[in-house]
Amino acid sequence: MSNRGEKKEEAEKITGYSEEEIWERLWDKYAVMLYRIALHEMRNCSDAEDVRQEVFLRLLKEQGKLLSQSYLEAWLVRVTKNCCRTEVNCAYRKHTILLQEEQQNQGDAQIEGEWIKKEDGSDIREEIRKLNENQRRCIWLFYYEQYSIREIGDLLRVEVGTVKSWLFRARQTLKSTLKYSTL
Repeated sequence: MSNRGEKKEEAEKITGYSEEEIWERLWDKYAVMLYRIALHEMRNCSDAEDVRQEVFLRLLKEQGKLLSQSYLEAWLVRVTKNCCRTEVNCAYRKHTILLQEEQQNQGDAQIEGEWIKKEDGSDIREEIRKLNENQRRCIWLFYYEQYSIREIGDLLRVEVGTVKSWLFRARQTLKSTLKYSTL
């Protein structure tokens, strides 16, 4: 029997599901989360889809090395962010023309769901994008992805106190920015 056939049988023995069902479950569980992270980083729907696909291809290559469910999720988030960084720093991307702002904002709004609105009805996301990278990531993971402070620390590989500081500073910055913009 081929090595591929042995892997399929082993997967069915361990989980009770075929290999195809396992991949479908992984896609159902993580596809939206990874897309949102990629969209947040890339700010472009098609690039976010490309990143998500790349992450799942890497998962396919690494499938035998990933052990626990919690490690898998952290690994997926980390690989998604790394793929986004690689894509942003790509020489080709630096020389391409971005989609019109209006089209991009329409796609973002449909996928990302409802954003918190300021009293005058404008998006708060522009204010969030102005934060430094660490603060922006903490705000995103805490409020939009519903991670705990400890989980964010694990994902970003920093101490819990550091995450608390970044969240505090981000909230203070947003509070002051929004306060002045509504005057």
